[in-house]
Amino acid sequence: MTNEEDVFTFQDTGHPDHLMSGLQELRKECRFSDVIICVGATEFPCHRVVLASASSYFKAMFSGELRESLATKIVIHSVSEDIMELLLEFSYTGKVGITFKNVEALLEAANLFQFGTVREACSRYLQQRIDASNVLGFHEFAEAHNCTELSELAKEFVIDNFLEVFQTSGEFLQVTQERLVEYISDVNLQIDKEEQVYESVMQWVRADVDNRYGILHKVLEHVRLPFINPRYLVAKVETEPLILSSPACMELVQEARRYHVFDYDRADNPNIRMKPRPCFDISEAMVVVGGCSGGDTKLAKVDCYDPKNNAWHTLSDLPEYNREGYRIVALGNDIYVTGTTDETITSDGCATTWKYSTQSDRWMTMAPMLKSYKCRATVVLHGQIYLLGGTDINGPVADVERYDPFSNSWEEVQSMIKAMNDFTVAACRGKLYVNGRSQGSEKILFQCFDPSTDTWNFIDNSVMPEWSQVPQSITLNGLIYYLRDDSKEVDAYDPIANQWVEVAPMKAMHSSGSVCVIDGKIFVSGGFGELAESNLIECYDPTYDKWAYSGSLPEPRCYHWCVSILKKVEHKDEEE
Repeated sequence: MTNEEDVFTFQDTGHPDHLMSGLQELRKECRFSDVIICVGATEFPCHRVVLASASSYFKAMFSGELRESLATKIVIHSVSEDIMELLLEFSYTGKVGITFKNVEALLEAANLFQFGTVREACSRYLQQRIDASNVLGFHEFAEAHNCTELSELAKEFVIDNFLEVFQTSGEFLQVTQERLVEYISDVNLQIDKEEQVYESVMQWVRADVDNRYGILHKVLEHVRLPFINPRYLVAKVETEPLILSSPACMELVQEARRYHVFDYDRADNPNIRMKPRPCFDISEAMVVVGGCSGGDTKLAKVDCYDPKNNAWHTLSDLPEYNREGYRIVALGNDIYVTGTTDETITSDGCATTWKYSTQSDRWMTMAPMLKSYKCRATVVLHGQIYLLGGTDINGPVADVERYDPFSNSWEEVQSMIKAMNDFTVAACRGKLYVNGRSQGSEKILFQCFDPSTDTWNFIDNSVMPEWSQVPQSITLNGLIYYLRDDSKEVDAYDPIANQWVEVAPMKAMHSSGSVCVIDGKIFVSGGFGELAESNLIECYDPTYDKWAYSGSLPEPRCYHWCVSILKKVEHKDEEE
C-alpha cells in the first residue's frame, strides 16, 4: 500500500540555465517583450520581469508610480549603446565581458543602474591592474562611484609606494589639495626620508603656483619638517622663494629649527610634526636610570622600555651611580645626569655632568656644574638645562644655574626668591614653576621664573591643593600634573588660566617612583606601593582622563629616574 505522504522531490539542476537561455532566446527573437529600452538610436526589446530581477534600479522603476512603470518605451541618456547591451546581456545570461577599454564606463553604468555584482567585478578587474602610473586616477574614479574596496586598495598602493607614484604618475600634479594632504598625512605613509614628502609638495605647488601658493602653508603643515636633515633644511627649505615669502611657512620652518636646537618640548606642545613617521622605525621609549632595589641596594643599570611592544633592553650602566641626589633630564635625544659625587659638600667643589649619547650608547663627561649642592632639581626649558636650589652645609640655597649644550658651559642666572629644601619644578609654556616648602615652614610656596625677563615672582597659592609631601611634577599638553607621593591622588595646574584641574587618581601608589611623558601619555613607574616596593607601570591618557596598567619594570625599583627619548625600534626577529 502506497504512503500518501511519501513525496519524491525532483530538482532539475540545469533548469536555471535552461530558463536563462530561453529568456535570452526570446529577447533575441523580440518575442513576448513588454518594454523597449531606448539608448541613442538603438532600441532594446526586453522583459520587465527580467530587468526587475537583475537590477533594483529597474525594479523600482517598474513597480513604482513613475510614468515609466506603464510606458512601453523608456529612453535612457546616461549610457552608451555598447554598455547598455553589456548590462542587458548580463541580465539574461549572468555573464559580461570586461576589458580595459570598457571597464570604467561599465562600472559607472553598473553603479548607476544598480547592478551590484557587475560593479564589484569591474572593481576587482581594476584592482588587479593597479600600478604607479594609473593608481591616482583609479582612486578618484573609485571614490566617485562608491567602490569602497577599490578606493581602499588604491589609497593603500599610494601610501605604500608614494615615491614611485610621485615620480611616475602624470596625474600626481593634478590631484586636489585635499587628496594630497590625505596621502602625506597618512600615518602609514612609506618613504625613505621626509625630504621626499617636502619635494613632492613643492613640485605640486609649482605646477600651478598662481592658484596653489596661497594654500602652500596648509599643505606644508602636514610635512614633518623637524625630521628633515638640518643641512637640507638650511640649504633647500629656508632658501626656497615660495617659503621665504610666506610668513605662515616660515613659522613652520622656525618650528623645525627650534626642534633641531632642542628648543621644543614635545610633551608641553604636542604636535604631529614632532612625531617620527612609523616607517622610520623610531618611537618614543622610556629610559629608567639607577635607583634602588631590595632596600638600599643602589643600581647602576639603565633599562629602556618600548611601551608599544612591552619590551625591555639594557643600555650602558650609569657611571658614579653612588653619587648622592643626582637628577636626570633628556635634552634633545641625549640624557644628562647632574648632582653631587659624594656626601661631602665643599664651598668651591664641582660635580661632574654626565651625558648619555643615544647614538653611541656611551656615557661621557661634560662641563662640571658650578656648585656642588645636594638635592638640586633639574628641568629643561628652551633647549637648556636649569639646575635649581639644593642644600649646602648651611641649609637650602636659592641658586640657579643654566647649561648650554652647544657651548658645553654652565652659567649662573637669577636666583629663586625663596630657598627651598623640599620642592618640585616643571617647565610649562615657556616658564619654570617651582612648588615647595622653605626650611622650617609647612606652607607651600609657588614661584615662577620667566626667562624672557630673567625674573621670578610668587603665584597666589590660596586655592592650591593641600599636600603633606611635595609631589612629583610633569608637564603635558600645557598642564602641570602633580602626582602625590603619599597617595594615589593627582592634581593638575593650568598656568595660563591659573586654575587647578580635577584629574582621575592613579590605580596604585608610587611613592619615590618616577614619571615621564611618552607619546602624549603620562607613565609612572615603580616606587613604594602600599605594602612594598613596586615594579608596576601605569599610564594616564588625558583624552579619556583614565589610568591603566602598562607593563612592569624588570624588578621592583624606587628612587630611580626616567625620561623619554626617541629610539630605533628593536624588532624581535632582529634580537633573535
